Amino acid sequence: MSRVDLVELGERIEAAERGRIALARVPMMVDRNTEARLLVAMICDAGVLELCSDVEVEDFGDLRHRAVMTSIRALQVDGEQVSLLSIVDEVEWRDEQHDSNLRGYVSVVYLGNLVLDHGPFPSMALVDLAARWLRKLAKRRSSL
Repeated sequence: MSRVDLVELGERIEAAERGRIALARVPMMVDRNTEARLLVAMICDAGVLELCSDVEVEDFGDLRHRAVMTSIRALQVDGEQVSLLSIVDEVEWRDEQHDSNLRGYVSVVYLGNLVLDHGPFPSMALVDLAARWLRKLAKRRSSL
């Protein structure tokens, strides 16, 4: 049986506790709810998509949301309509091209639940506010 170094063990516990306290002080880096609501607004209303032309993929912290946004922008560039099915098709096509295995994470069911859970924004002013908030969070993430 090995002897436990109680001093070392105590130091590890203290370091972990300091880490938890420091982590609690870190400002929010990802707001998945706002990301989801903005994506839903973009999917459901082409006007929102135009209003958010300066929102970039990197503004999203959640990887699934980044995949959805990448697909939305690709569909826009190709001049295709943005819909749940076209986004899933785009994700599947990108999966095949880049072997990224996102297909299992971004599906019609996932996007449908996103729409049901987060519904559209009540006003365009809130869409603009959400877009600015996501850009602010992205700036925080990139500064770390």
